[in-house]
Amino acid sequence: MFNFRYPNLLFLALPLPEYYLKDSYETFRNFLGDSFLSKGYRGPRVSHLTIGMIPVKSEEDVLRSIDHLKDNAQNIQKAYGNELLKIDLQGTSYFGKSPEEARVLYAVPQEQHGRVCVQRFCEYLRESFEDVGIFSKDNRPLTLHCTLLNSRYMKRGKKRLKHFDANPLLERFVHYPWAQNISLSRLCIMKTGAVGPPGDMYYEEIDSIPLH
Repeated sequence: MFNFRYPNLLFLALPLPEYYLKDSYETFRNFLGDSFLSKGYRGPRVSHLTIGMIPVKSEEDVLRSIDHLKDNAQNIQKAYGNELLKIDLQGTSYFGKSPEEARVLYAVPQEQHGRVCVQRFCEYLRESFEDVGIFSKDNRPLTLHCTLLNSRYMKRGKKRLKHFDANPLLERFVHYPWAQNISLSRLCIMKTGAVGPPGDMYYEEIDSIPLH
């Protein structure tokens, strides 16, 4: 039924529609130029907010994840009161020991005043999937982020990089307005490992539910 090998890794996420990000990502891509950093650029179609990872060892595990998503659609909608979920992406930060040893560069989600708190909604979803054993328990705070660059895709020559210096990028994009009023209209289970041509990659969707 599913065209991939086991064990595998899926993830639950809120996709960010490409049309909100196309112009700002083009500015970012032009800034990268032909540097080795550009190898870590995947394009706007992969943009999403990850809620949690789903390890699967069999087709039954995949179906169990889908069933939990579908069977709880009404409860999920109640969690945000059927309101329109929206966020802004404003500013840039990183994961890693320091800006000089960044592993990931990401755009920062910002809540909109007076609207449903997307952070709390995602924490509710993580707890829901953890409680039934679909997510592994994770005591770390959930840091919502939209990945811009990841060192795992970067190489210098044949050597794969563990980290990169993010300072030039932070100097340019630390307060950058990536996108405003992004509508979060779907909750998706996706397969890890982006596919497609460089700079225009995407994640394969396994299943989804509408959020409004």
